[in-house]
Amino acid sequence: MRKSLGFFALGLFLVVGSANAGPLVSGQLSVKIGTLPGLSVPITTGFTTAGGAVTATSTNAIVGSDLFVGITNAAPITRLQAVLAGNQTGTLVPGAGTAANSLGLKGVSNVLAYGGNVTLVAVPLTALGIPGATFSFMGGGGTTIKFTGGGWTTGMVTVVEPTVTLKGMTVMTPNDLTATGTNMLVGGVGSITLISPVLIRTNLAGDLPSVVELTLNFAPEPGTLAQFGAAAIGVLGVAAFRRRRSSR
Repeated sequence: MRKSLGFFALGLFLVVGSANAGPLVSGQLSVKIGTLPGLSVPITTGFTTAGGAVTATSTNAIVGSDLFVGITNAAPITRLQAVLAGNQTGTLVPGAGTAANSLGLKGVSNVLAYGGNVTLVAVPLTALGIPGATFSFMGGGGTTIKFTGGGWTTGMVTVVEPTVTLKGMTVMTPNDLTATGTNMLVGGVGSITLISPVLIRTNLAGDLPSVVELTLNFAPEPGTLAQFGAAAIGVLGVAAFRRRRSSR
C-alpha cells in the first residue's frame, strides 16, 4: 500500500509538474480610493501565464465601467466613475521587492457633481500602472486633480500621503495606505493579485492614497485534468489489486 501511495505521489508530481500554463477563468481590476468602497470591472480574457509570469496579450483585456455613489465631503462632487477603455500589452513578472512592472491603463475617471448630472472633471487614467508616472488636470470651477502612479507588484506597497502645513500649522494629517499582493501561481495555474499604488491629490477632497488591484485566476488545461484523472484511476487500481493479493 505504501508503494501504491508512492506511485500516486509520483503521478501527481509528473502531471502537475508538466503543466506550465492554464486558461484565464475569471478576474477583476479594482480601484480603491482612500477609504471608499472599491470600483471594479470584470476581466474574462486577454491574459495568459507562462511559469510565474503573466502576460497581457490584448489591449482590450481590461474594459468596463463602474460607479461609486455617495461622496458627501467634497460638495458639489457626488459621484466618481471609472471608465476603463483598455490597457497596454506586456509581461508582469511577480516581484516581492518593488513595484517595477509597467502595464498602463486606458480610460478616464469622471468626477460627477449635482447628482451625477454634471461632469466636473474627466481625468485620463494614463498614469495608472506605470512607475513614476504623473498626470495633472484642471476642470471646471477651478477643480484640480493630480495622479501619481506606480508599477505592479505582488509585494507590499505603502502610499504615503504628504503632510500639508499652512503658516506653521498642520492642516492635514497623513493617512497612509498599505496593501500587499499575492502570488499563488504554480506552474502557471492558480491565482495572482498584483497591486499598483496611486496618490490622488485634489483641491476639494484633499489627498487620497489609493491602490489599483489586478486579480487573475487561471485553471488547469482540460488535458491536464484528464491526465490527472487517468493517473489517479490507475494508481487506485494498483492499490485495489495489491489489497486483493494481500487478503489471499
